[in-house]
Amino acid sequence: MSELNAYLDGELCGTFTEKNGQITFSYSEEYEGQVHLFLSMLERNKVHKNKVALPFLKGLLPDNTQAISNMAREAGISAGSVFSLLGHYGQDVAGALQLLPPGTPSSDANRQKISSQHLLDEASFENLLHESRNFYRQNTRVLSDEGSAGRG
Repeated sequence: MSELNAYLDGELCGTFTEKNGQITFSYSEEYEGQVHLFLSMLERNKVHKNKVALPFLKGLLPDNTQAISNMAREAGISAGSVFSLLGHYGQDVAGALQLLPPGTPSSDANRQKISSQHLLDEASFENLLHESRNFYRQNTRVLSDEGSAGRG
């Protein structure tokens, strides 16, 4: 049996479990967030079976089979194992979700909430934008007409 804890914005919201090729999902009793992972997994006091859990997990992987094959080869796992792929790459899936092995803390848990961060005033934002443009101009080379004339 294998497990992956699901974290939403750094908060443990539930656990995916794979046993004998079947995947289930259960919300954590402590999860108080208002966001559900999937419209087909709304009920919090229920074990969501493979019919619902597997399509959700597949949706977190690329649609391109070649990309999945490349990911699997790099990780040394089977391209057909959605659970294994997400066990390896689950820290960085789409959205605010992380899928991590038990005992691995969410890296999102340490991030400051937007409401507690310092907000830029208009002048500070303009200054930051100006500095970014200058940095980009100084560190980007553009071919001149002379430099590209000899090509072809």
